[in-house]
Amino acid sequence: MCSECAGVRFSYSCRTCHGFARLESDARCRACTAQTRLAVLTTDPVTGATPEWLQPLVDELAAYENPSSLDAYLRGPGGELIRHLATGSLLPTHEALDELRQTASVNHLRDVLTLVGILPPRDEQLAQLTRDIIVHASALDPGNQLILTRYGRWSLMPLTQHAIRHGKPLTKGQRAYLLRRLRVARQFLGHLHSCGVLLADCTQARCDRWGTQHGHYQAELRQFLVWSADARLPPPRIAIAAAQRAEDRSIMSHTERVLAALRLETDETVPLADRVAGCLVLQYGQLCTRIVSLTLDDVQHHPRTSPTLSACSSDVIRSGSGLACLRCCNG
Repeated sequence: MCSECAGVRFSYSCRTCHGFARLESDARCRACTAQTRLAVLTTDPVTGATPEWLQPLVDELAAYENPSSLDAYLRGPGGELIRHLATGSLLPTHEALDELRQTASVNHLRDVLTLVGILPPRDEQLAQLTRDIIVHASALDPGNQLILTRYGRWSLMPLTQHAIRHGKPLTKGQRAYLLRRLRVARQFLGHLHSCGVLLADCTQARCDRWGTQHGHYQAELRQFLVWSADARLPPPRIAIAAAQRAEDRSIMSHTERVLAALRLETDETVPLADRVAGCLVLQYGQLCTRIVSLTLDDVQHHPRTSPTLSACSSDVIRSGSGLACLRCCNG
């Protein structure tokens, strides 16, 4: 039955497009609601028209396939930014967007404006790193602000030139690495300022104390102090150890490996499956992924072919080249 014959008085027909859909509180579908909200946000309240330069953005947003996502975006901070663009309180430039707090909405709007051609394309990560240097330096006192700015421009920025020379933009991971170094330098300079000490008056004890409390920043602090020493900023004879990056991955010595393999061959108290797997790892360096795939069909019986080793069978171990007697080979 139709809605009238069924006695349903509520209409599912949108009063704008007359389509059949789930309606909002104003009896319009989600698509019409989003398009109406977009028109309101992009209309200049003074002239009553959409600025001509903003029309590519309007066309791009109006072509969104999911009207629910568009409506949610326009009702949030993204719609507020678009309204500021339409009214002229926010200029459509990279510099104007850089002055705002770099939220997800600001970054998304920048990407869309670049996509439609309103903003010129740029190396975004490189530009954001330049902004990071300014922002972090502004949080310090004037003396340390100059030091951090020099560190960012003379030490960190040149590291980005390698990717640029090869025609590759600065990646997000590379920027995060350089930003970590910048933050550590800012924190260390801020600590010295809170103690009433200049970088030129920093002592070895104070540097060691801060490095001990922030051990996970040791590598970054050392890089900053090395640069500052080359720039003749700190007093002489300030040293910090290099971070230990390489781990000692040696599990056992060669003698321990041979003895462990011998035990696996002779000790019947160890489960047979563990003995076989251990021998394959210790004697042949087999991967565990291969060992676990072995079945009984892979086991082949070989009769004893070396009678000279029968007298010292307890000291026999298989090596990569065959059978060997530990006692005869002096271990």
